[in-house]
Amino acid sequence: MSLTLCLFRVEGQSRIVEKRIVQTRGKAVAGLCASLGPAKERERLQLGLRRAPDARLQSVETKGRYFEATVHFTRSIRVFGGETIQVPAEYRVWLRKNSSIVAVAGSSRILSEAFAKAFQRGAAGDALTLGAIEFPQNFLSRFENWLTSEVHARPGAILRAKFVNASINAERPFDELTLVSQTLLNSKTYRALSSGSAQPVLISFLCPLFEGVSRQLSCSLTFRGLLRISTTEVTPAEANRLLDEFEALISH
Repeated sequence: MSLTLCLFRVEGQSRIVEKRIVQTRGKAVAGLCASLGPAKERERLQLGLRRAPDARLQSVETKGRYFEATVHFTRSIRVFGGETIQVPAEYRVWLRKNSSIVAVAGSSRILSEAFAKAFQRGAAGDALTLGAIEFPQNFLSRFENWLTSEVHARPGAILRAKFVNASINAERPFDELTLVSQTLLNSKTYRALSSGSAQPVLISFLCPLFEGVSRQLSCSLTFRGLLRISTTEVTPAEANRLLDEFEALISH
């Protein structure tokens, strides 16, 4: 089973945040539906969220570089025949100590954003400020260097890349252009797009074998901050080591 992480930029004091969240354990996480906003009514119904969802901060566990907060809530799912049933669900929030990244583990970006805002307002308060993650202009170049660095026991590779506003050989720009290859980094077309005016929106890649992990992780990243790790049975420790690497790459 894959692990999907919605990444956010964070500013705050991790010790104060941890103390406040521990105090919130077992209490309702306020503002979940409100954080979706009135414009998200359709998405709210698609996700099966009731107007006053039973969302509670169930546990907080400190794990070295990060602490994990688990939220339990209820979704309303319509099944065959039109019947609506209540289904328990769970989201995990990884608040990394002295870090610029917060990760919300869950398959829906809409709901991840809602939880991030709910935690900011209902649990952490003014000790934490969350915002959209920002990738520096040279991120793709830095990412390629990280993938192929000789310091790794085994190098990684970019396997798929999607660009928008992509122009090749002075042609009229394509709305969207996707390249797929096991040797994409050696492609002249990829090089021209990644170093030109084309805007990258998604990359799929095989991580290098870097320090702290025992296997190469298969991943994809959107430039809106959605990281999907498709390697089976990926552990939180492996995912957070990968986030350590990403944090260094996106630091300005």
